[in-house]
Amino acid sequence: MEKKLIIIAVVVCVMAVANIAIAVPVVPGYTVQTYAEVDLPMRMAFDSEGILYVGHYDATTTPYYIRSIGVGGTPVSNYGDTPLGDADAVAVDTYGHISGTPGTVLVGCGYPGRIYGIKPDESVLSLFTTNTAFHNPTQMIFDSTGRLLILDPTYSAVYQTSGNNPTFLFSTPTASFSIAVDADDRIFISDSLGVIRIYENDVLSEFATLPYSGVPYNLMMAFTEGNEHWEAGLYVVSDDTGELYRFDSQGQPTSIGTGFNPPPHAIDLVFGPDGALYVSTSTGNEILRIVSEPAVEMEWVTIGNAGNPGDTRTGIDPYSPYGDPFANPYGCGAVGYEYQIGKYEVTNAQWNAFTSAAGAPTGNPSSAYDQTSTYPGAQQPTNEVSWYEAAQFCNYLTSGDKSLGVYLFSGNNTNPGDFLGIDRTAAQATYGTIFFLPTEDEWYKAAYYKPDGSGYSSFANGLDTMPVVGGGWNYYDSTPWNVGTGTEEQNGTFDMMGNVWEWNETLMHGSYRSARSGSFYVGHLDGFTLSSSHRHFMYPDDDWWTVGFRVARSAELEPADPVELLMQLAQDVIDLNLQQGISNSLDAKLGAAMQALDDINENNDVAAINTLEAFINAVEAQRGNKIPEADADALIAKVLEIIDLLSAE
Repeated sequence: MEKKLIIIAVVVCVMAVANIAIAVPVVPGYTVQTYAEVDLPMRMAFDSEGILYVGHYDATTTPYYIRSIGVGGTPVSNYGDTPLGDADAVAVDTYGHISGTPGTVLVGCGYPGRIYGIKPDESVLSLFTTNTAFHNPTQMIFDSTGRLLILDPTYSAVYQTSGNNPTFLFSTPTASFSIAVDADDRIFISDSLGVIRIYENDVLSEFATLPYSGVPYNLMMAFTEGNEHWEAGLYVVSDDTGELYRFDSQGQPTSIGTGFNPPPHAIDLVFGPDGALYVSTSTGNEILRIVSEPAVEMEWVTIGNAGNPGDTRTGIDPYSPYGDPFANPYGCGAVGYEYQIGKYEVTNAQWNAFTSAAGAPTGNPSSAYDQTSTYPGAQQPTNEVSWYEAAQFCNYLTSGDKSLGVYLFSGNNTNPGDFLGIDRTAAQATYGTIFFLPTEDEWYKAAYYKPDGSGYSSFANGLDTMPVVGGGWNYYDSTPWNVGTGTEEQNGTFDMMGNVWEWNETLMHGSYRSARSGSFYVGHLDGFTLSSSHRHFMYPDDDWWTVGFRVARSAELEPADPVELLMQLAQDVIDLNLQQGISNSLDAKLGAAMQALDDINENNDVAAINTLEAFINAVEAQRGNKIPEADADALIAKVLEIIDLLSAE
């Protein structure tokens, strides 16, 4: 079969760095995000762990440190124990072919031409620093054989090395500013007049020409073999029209994006291990990350009445075989902001679109990542999903990457690794709109809080009487039905009573996560599990055939305030009317936690967490004795939520 090459070019303008408002480029079907802020970024290179290294854009010999950027865009740090002058170009010597030390970051410096290595311990190694043939190495790239290619625009030439002193490979008719290598080790090189050339079998020939207005400009390029976000091909940045082009195999362009000129002034392109296209912008002082928009489409309902009170109804649910109270836990459902929740449970079709685009969820423990729906109908709710798998689905909707978003993981999209915690505030600051599993409060409000703001009902249809079997809600049956089959509930949702259990974000106690809704299969409990009084919990790696989830997303989500949450918790303790000695002891611990957070001390969060853990121990000591089981669960769940928030800061 004939191989076809698809080439894409991005056009950007070279201009002086100034205090200019930076527009966001527009690439239809893609999301353009700020990945990291870096002063005057130049060339970029990823290592095998996903760490991004960035050179410094400066035409002088003033020494600067190159930068390292952690997975996900933070932290941004100086790299190397010595700053280097005109440190434009970087490349990662993964296997140590050039430096002798695997993982060494190569740094190309100009005036005169030099190449240094920064070893993994950050010590700087002189590699090629005297009697070099080149003058200004502005870009370095490896081919598949481990040969390093070095671009020198001053001499309009490309040099090569496999470990010995670099030697001349070929020259170009005019100064060239970018080089890329495809899967067959063909070398593409671009000049300042809009011409892209290809070097193959020792012959340099013209491949394509971009518009040229008479003013010299730069072209920046990168190649990918293809991934879930981008087709295989060569991607090029030029400086004239400001458009993103796709070239066919004959060199004919199609414009697919705009806004790259005027600023941001793109200075390099590189594809990351997550498949995203990264663009360094010396005018914008930032690294952009461009990924395809999520393939999953969902419908939403808005849950308003921000600042509503929690459910403080008293009395015992007559349908509960356990004598549970109507409001379980007492005060549940208070949400201080507007948000949106999925109109329907996530379907198998949506889940399959997610796994096709991003790959199936993976990580640790492996037992949590083996989702295969027992009921695989396209419009049936996806089932046998663990909490961790649902969290990665939400991350994908947020960032296009399973490891990045509200839920923090240690790895990357290919292997997210270990779950580390939750941080909605940081995710919203990075991505804007965020997607997440609803907390128990958010879920409870969407199901039971009446849309007119008059209070809570015991069931999601707005009533306090149990719905009849087959009366619009799927419970006491043998299979989940297609989402939306039943009756619309009071806030515009479907199936918040029955069909499948739905994961909540809330940590209840230990490592258990909350779940609500009941399912199609409730057996002897009838419809009791559909009511506000019933709380369910499971280990986060559980994946039962009766368990699925629905997603919520931010509207103008305000960051949670730990002190405000502590004050609410203190009021909850008062409302429980506990024995005075116990109430005073718990109140003192909450007061100490609030004082720790007010203290100007770098360890204040740690001190507050330690005090809150003492609060949990005190509650556990009185569980089932002076503090009823349900009240103990509610207090501990809220404390764990605050600890989660403080741990993520």
